[in-house]
Amino acid sequence: MALDTCCDWCKNQEEDICHALWLCPKVQNVWKKLGFSKLIPPDVHKAADVLWWLLDHLPKDDLIRVMGLSWLQVFKIPAIQPFFTWQPPPKGYFLINTDASLEYGQASCGLSAVIRDSDNFLVVAEVELILGCLSVLLVEAAAILLGVKLALRWPISNAQVGSDSQSIVKALKGDVTNPTN
Repeated sequence: MALDTCCDWCKNQEEDICHALWLCPKVQNVWKKLGFSKLIPPDVHKAADVLWWLLDHLPKDDLIRVMGLSWLQVFKIPAIQPFFTWQPPPKGYFLINTDASLEYGQASCGLSAVIRDSDNFLVVAEVELILGCLSVLLVEAAAILLGVKLALRWPISNAQVGSDSQSIVKALKGDVTNPTN
């Protein structure tokens, strides 16, 4: 997926998710400093292929660490201004951020959950691949469920959930009776 911009450091390189998170030489230096000297091979250029490669080549603890750190990567997209910025939960609470992804033409979807404390430190992260096609709302709800189950396994009881799916958030709060509207 192109981000309709060029990398700030690699002037002629079109920016996409893989380049921004894993392939840019500047970003690879950051990964090296984090202990991942050879994260992915340079011939992998699709996010789904990166995730499969990581799943096949990293121990589970390293995979979780890479996914959590990838989630925390910040890159500049000048054309898009976010409505909200990440806010930490109150002291003594944790924030469960969840998201889901569907790729057009693929019969699978990805779920992710990241739990951070009030000081923005990564506590734990998890990703899951679901084979088969699901609706966007169902996948977003499944990602939230993944995050809640992850928190219960740790055991984290005082947590807030953050999701970009306003329909599901409103439904969970009881603000709507039919989240498909």
